[in-house]
Amino acid sequence: MQEISSLPDFPFADGHPNAEAHRWLHQNLSEVMAAQEADAFPRDVGPLLTRVERLSPAFRVAVLRASIERLPWYREHSASWRDINWSRGTLLYELVSRLYKRKLPYAESDICEILRISRHSCGHGSDVAPPFDILLDHARRNGITAELLDAARDFLVGLKGVTSAKAWHLKRKGAVLLLLDPDQPTRQRAQACWSDRFRQVLLALPPEEMRQWQGLVLEMNVSDQGRMPRSWRRIAEKFLAELGVEHVVARLTECWPGDDDRGGWPVQTGGSHLLKHLVWLLETVPPTHEAKPTCDQLVRRVARLDWKPPGQAAKFQIAAAFYLAARPPIVAWEPLQRLAAKSGGAEGRIQTMVREFAQRHGLPGVPVSTGKPAPPFDPTD
Repeated sequence: MQEISSLPDFPFADGHPNAEAHRWLHQNLSEVMAAQEADAFPRDVGPLLTRVERLSPAFRVAVLRASIERLPWYREHSASWRDINWSRGTLLYELVSRLYKRKLPYAESDICEILRISRHSCGHGSDVAPPFDILLDHARRNGITAELLDAARDFLVGLKGVTSAKAWHLKRKGAVLLLLDPDQPTRQRAQACWSDRFRQVLLALPPEEMRQWQGLVLEMNVSDQGRMPRSWRRIAEKFLAELGVEHVVARLTECWPGDDDRGGWPVQTGGSHLLKHLVWLLETVPPTHEAKPTCDQLVRRVARLDWKPPGQAAKFQIAAAFYLAARPPIVAWEPLQRLAAKSGGAEGRIQTMVREFAQRHGLPGVPVSTGKPAPPFDPTD
């Protein structure tokens, strides 16, 4: 029987930047597989993982990078599900999945490389999300850089055509992250979004304040939750305490969608999640604070403006409805009626919230969507 180590394996030149890790993998992968029964299935990753854990932490990162780089090659060069390259790939996939669960000393260059070499065909594996999660964890602790944004964009391009739920979720997370890319408007001219205003204000801020706002965006989650979670409230309260409520509300007023786009404000995925979190940020301002009336005006505007496409607006419109439902009728009733009229369907979430608000305050019935445009927004209100 031919020795495993002599069979064709992933090709790399001596000048490959990670050649040492590739050589280590070639030798140790062959030895571990040879020591197991020829028909063993699935392959046991334990012995290989034990060898990896004897390495220095930095070299473990190098082995992880080499393993990630090899996985697409093994998929492409596997003739059947039981051949040598399929077996190699299976073993390395398990190794990668285990190493992603370890706390490793990633340098920014490691993270960028991992993002760029990660490739997936189905998008269901346990190795799909960790590269992006490692990026976010690093950026939250150390700040975002142009290099990380470029690598994140390459990673997202690699997910093009991958339709799994994990890939879809990552694309949404990527849309929020790329709100911090100063070149994004020129890269996607066909995909205008109100968030271009937010980006313009962000880029004009003093460096330290810019980093604080970037940090806030990096903490944003892309769940479809409409009610503010406690985790975000803690983040928002800390942010408001550090920058000051009046200052934060003034900045939001600068970048907030205005009445100057009568045809409807464009909104894309990233901008919709951003606006939802900013509505939650305004909700965090105490009701008795002197800036609360300005917060009310901003949220009323979110409720009353038209958005295109309308479906992208649902998540922040629900957040606006939650905000308004906690305010007095003189503030909330008119914009809540507008939200109810636009939400479509008497059994919708917003319709239910507005009906309960009306019952609580003894107000008249809730309008049902007619498919007709809602009354125009009065910018003086």
